[in-house]
Amino acid sequence: MADRPLSDAERRYLDAVATDCHRILGAGMDVVDLVLDDQGSPVSLTFRYRLDGYEGETIAHGETAVDAHAALREALVLDRIRLGFAVMTDPRQLA
Repeated sequence: MADRPLSDAERRYLDAVATDCHRILGAGMDVVDLVLDDQGSPVSLTFRYRLDGYEGETIAHGETAVDAHAALREALVLDRIRLGFAVMTDPRQLA
């Protein structure tokens, strides 16, 4: 989840972020990984997920982990729309 040891509070927060991201993407999506990089500026969150054979990755940045989480939520909403459209029009796009 991070390149350094996390406190219990940080680990619980990242678990909540992963759950939130899964909820945004919806049923059928599997969480592969969530990585926090807070060693520089900006902070980044990298979220990897899987849908059948498709693997996606979304990266978001912010001044803080909370800002990066907000940006990640917005990016995942767009990913979900894009994936839904691809499934409806040509599922082979996800292969």
